[in-house]
Amino acid sequence: MVELNRRHSFLPLIALATAIGLMPSAQAAITSDATIQVLDQLDVFSSTNLKRSTESPVALVDLNTVGSAGIKSCQNGRIGLTCLDGQFIRNWPVPKKLMAPPTPSNRDGGQVLFSCQDDALALDTRSGPCLSATVDVKGAIWIAARKSSNSHNLIRLVRKSGAACTAAEGAALSGKVRNVTLTVANKSSEYCFKVTRSGRPLLLDISAFDGELAAKYKGPGILGVEDRKTVVFFPSDGSTAVEIGRGSNDWNLNGNEQVQSAALLQRELAPATASAEPVVQTFGLIATSTGRVLWKNMADPTTAAAPLANVNATVAGTSATGVVSFPRGTACETTNTANFFEIRASDTTGRLFIGNRNFCKVFAGSPVFDGDLARIATLTDTETAATVASFKPEGLSVSPGIAVNLADCADPILGCDYLKDGLDAGNENGIAAASMLNVTLAPNSPSGLIVFQIRNIPDCRRDENAGVAECALPGVVVPSANGEYLNVTPMLPQQIKDLFDASGRKPFGLPPLLISPRYEAQLQNAYTFDALFGVTEPGVVFRKSFTAQFDVGDANLVGAKLGCGLFQKDVLGNPAPLPFQQWDITTVVSERFAGVGGPNGVVLDVANGPGPEDDILAEHVDMLANKGCFNPTAGAGARWSMYAFNLQLAEDDAAGYDYALPRLYLGNLLKSLYMDLADAQTRLACANVDAVGNLPFDPSAAPPLATGVCQTLQANWSGTMDKLFKCIDAAVDPKQSQLDQNCGAFDAQFPGYRSYVAGLTPTGADPANRAGELTSRLDVINHVFYDHFVNAPLTQTVP
Repeated sequence: MVELNRRHSFLPLIALATAIGLMPSAQAAITSDATIQVLDQLDVFSSTNLKRSTESPVALVDLNTVGSAGIKSCQNGRIGLTCLDGQFIRNWPVPKKLMAPPTPSNRDGGQVLFSCQDDALALDTRSGPCLSATVDVKGAIWIAARKSSNSHNLIRLVRKSGAACTAAEGAALSGKVRNVTLTVANKSSEYCFKVTRSGRPLLLDISAFDGELAAKYKGPGILGVEDRKTVVFFPSDGSTAVEIGRGSNDWNLNGNEQVQSAALLQRELAPATASAEPVVQTFGLIATSTGRVLWKNMADPTTAAAPLANVNATVAGTSATGVVSFPRGTACETTNTANFFEIRASDTTGRLFIGNRNFCKVFAGSPVFDGDLARIATLTDTETAATVASFKPEGLSVSPGIAVNLADCADPILGCDYLKDGLDAGNENGIAAASMLNVTLAPNSPSGLIVFQIRNIPDCRRDENAGVAECALPGVVVPSANGEYLNVTPMLPQQIKDLFDASGRKPFGLPPLLISPRYEAQLQNAYTFDALFGVTEPGVVFRKSFTAQFDVGDANLVGAKLGCGLFQKDVLGNPAPLPFQQWDITTVVSERFAGVGGPNGVVLDVANGPGPEDDILAEHVDMLANKGCFNPTAGAGARWSMYAFNLQLAEDDAAGYDYALPRLYLGNLLKSLYMDLADAQTRLACANVDAVGNLPFDPSAAPPLATGVCQTLQANWSGTMDKLFKCIDAAVDPKQSQLDQNCGAFDAQFPGYRSYVAGLTPTGADPANRAGELTSRLDVINHVFYDHFVNAPLTQTVP
């Protein structure tokens, strides 16, 4: 394989299994605030309907979801939106936007998973036993339920991993209530439950506690409000519950004022020295029955909570101590005199969200901290989202990432925008920061996707990042004979790592995700780059190739762009004399399906060896995605994984140059891409290497493409490869006639090759969309050849 090597000091060439194999157990050893995840989503629910905002400021959009018995609590996550609806746990894998006035035909009732009155739970069924529910980042459902009038349980429910529940999963649900089989369609038989806390006081409000917030506090767990006065943290590992605050003394309550909901919020201060750990401060916040919001520093248990805001005030204003009063307006709830206020916090953006049910309002704002002091001074930048009079917010759900319905992205022209235009100065092009077009899914495929945005990933192969904390993690830089690969996995934010287990093995763990030596971060971004990481709903299968479009110059992505090298045009439409390597590169790498072009030559989805190193050594290496030379950058997509952008072409090892001669460099790049295409055809699309879903790898399964198709593919590749390589070799020779002859022969045959591949339909199982991947690779090669290589000068000075 032709490869491009980087030119800076290489690490010692150690065994790859050693370099990467230590990663899962050591990845939390060093922390840093450099790499962050910046997207979150707000869901607001009434007793029957839901609204959603994925933007800041809050812009609530109606969803087509509808409850039947009274929605009490909801949480969005990896398994979609899950709510406690009466005494049923109801789920919507992909809640869709409501595009028309609500009617019975355009409302989605979701899927009932199970009943809180299931006999196996043995709860108090004389009245509704479930009081609250939430979902953690891994998809486990937690319910706060009444055992008797003075005893309550916290229960965890998970899907069975096999035919029967394991000891770790607990006991199976029965699907019966009072010995009568449930008549409503449900998934009870798929669930196991375990009582994690028993004999607790009345447990009214619970929320899951994961990600960065948990990693920097006491680990993952459940935050709950007990007996209307005590806020308790229940660690998921079963260790002793931690009381965060109790009663009027701790929470500074007035008279009969009660605690209705609680949240945790963190701030991270810069360390005193470069080698020190960041200082993390954790705050507990409550919303009371009068609409007051109060805060308490978790490191100071003896000091009573301080007031921050009043979201039920009659007059707006801010007191001398920073307490903000928000006017409640006119009541929209006249039959229920008992108001309810729910507070949630985002550990992604640091914002607070508070709902006022009886006045149909949702408030969102950013706390202002008093310098380096461990206190919140006030609440500012507050958005008031007044809802329609008929929508009474019973509660809120805040979750990292944003949900995308892939079925909305099928149009080849309009597609779907999921990151809006940042409207930043100098880039007012009216184009969304990120969108998808022409998405095709396999028949009966689910369509759910959660997208996370990662910023400031350091390119640890650069000497300039030698002091960055993430770059000291084991296995981040992977040396090989082809150059250095960057392993992004150890540096991913905790919010993404929490979606997977710690095994480092598929299908539930995160293998190393490698950035090729061909690509590196840009100097203008201090040698850091960004990425969008997409986690699809289980069972999603793509077909064909789609367009993943990124406007990297948008403030909602990077805000700075290089352009497209030689193909970039000036304001008059003339070619601008930009160095050829100044080209915004986008690559894609899958955490689920192996690729080609990596350091080891291993592509099996599930290796045959018994040890974790068998999966770790598989090639999860990125492939170039650019298929168009303009901004926004059009990327060729075959599935959703990690799309890394604002990269550039890396230096090669040509003596006397930072970069090789442009034609020679781009020619070598084309040769590498063409060799990878051959590997993708023979070793991925025409071989059985991919497991289906989470099932064990089946060595007897048929490959995605039939034998006859594979023979035609090989003939196409061989015929065009010879002409392409002769064209490239002639490009560095001043004999123009030889260049025209060889490149013309390639130009005559290549379109037929692309057309044949675009029409392929898999005959075997193709969970990784290998047929679509071949189309994507050919689109990329077409772009590099026609938009870059043929325009490249023989020589060019590189700044």
